[in-house]
Amino acid sequence: MFYEKYLDAKEIQSRKERFGFPDARFIELLIYDYEIFRHLLKASDRFYLKGGAAAQLFTELSQQRASKDIDLVTDHTPQEIDKIFAKINDVFPSKKHIPAKIVHDVPMVTYLVEVNSIVEDGEKLEIKADILIEDLKNYKLGKVPASEVFALNTGIDLPVISLGSLLADKFLTLAQKSIGIPHEKISEYPKQVYDLARITKRIDRQEFSNMAYSFQRIMRSELKTRRLENTSEEVILHILDVLEQFAKLDEPVNAFKNYINDFQSAYVSREARKTTSGWIADSLILMYLVKIFRRVIIKGEDESQVYAGWVSFIKELDGIRKLDIENRKKIREELIGKLRKAHPQWKKYKGSSEERIFLELKHLVE
Repeated sequence: MFYEKYLDAKEIQSRKERFGFPDARFIELLIYDYEIFRHLLKASDRFYLKGGAAAQLFTELSQQRASKDIDLVTDHTPQEIDKIFAKINDVFPSKKHIPAKIVHDVPMVTYLVEVNSIVEDGEKLEIKADILIEDLKNYKLGKVPASEVFALNTGIDLPVISLGSLLADKFLTLAQKSIGIPHEKISEYPKQVYDLARITKRIDRQEFSNMAYSFQRIMRSELKTRRLENTSEEVILHILDVLEQFAKLDEPVNAFKNYINDFQSAYVSREARKTTSGWIADSLILMYLVKIFRRVIIKGEDESQVYAGWVSFIKELDGIRKLDIENRKKIREELIGKLRKAHPQWKKYKGSSEERIFLELKHLVE
């Protein structure tokens, strides 16, 4: 085993207490995610990590979350994948999973891997490994250097899709009305928004370009697979529709509120959990990124100029966050004055933070 020293009951319990996670088994599951990945890599170098386990490698240590399953992308055939899992079956007994209801003919192979729990003696845990079979040219690929994750130190450079490709992939999961996660799996949306809000902080000029590159290619591939004829504009609007629902979490009725509470209580450390206002701010920031990103995808505007606008936006937002109390009062009066002129329902934001008012104003002009 590659991560045997971390698969130790005392070590896992220590990390649970150190990082404030509610359930030690979720730490154990993430260790097994990386362990299974290492064994697959030993058999083939054509597997790349994506999904939640990949997102944690790009996330600040204190903000990382748990992940039960493992998501990979490869250009292996289903038959080749079957042979590879047969090779590791002596270490990780697994069985191929065929969904009872197949909605779309997505080129994916799923294996259920059985592992022995270290935390709960005698208990068996099951990890779902979803392996997407796709043209790897749809992604910008790379390796993340050995990293400290809350569950372990990865120890080696791990092959992953790039941060920009991961952003594109996760944004597209939000396109509920077309190629995103279907409504019946609505409970999975909070983890996507959580990851996006954190890895967006790492975006630079190159990863912005990688995001544009992969967004269009993954989208076209997904539309073709599902035999859908949606336009790029429609898919982007579908993403914004979901983010807008997250941005309205303070309204009396909201479909995502309970799912966010469930997600945070199970998967997120005490320190990293956010209030409703924090989720709203994150969602508004993500909406702004999608809106300016739309200029590149739909309008063909220059990537460098659009990215420069994003950098300017983040600097302005950070500037407001760093203000002292006296200067916050001044900027608040200024922002409320602008909102009064621009928004017919400006009064409902009078009790909001300066950050929220700034973000609402930005959406009025974008």
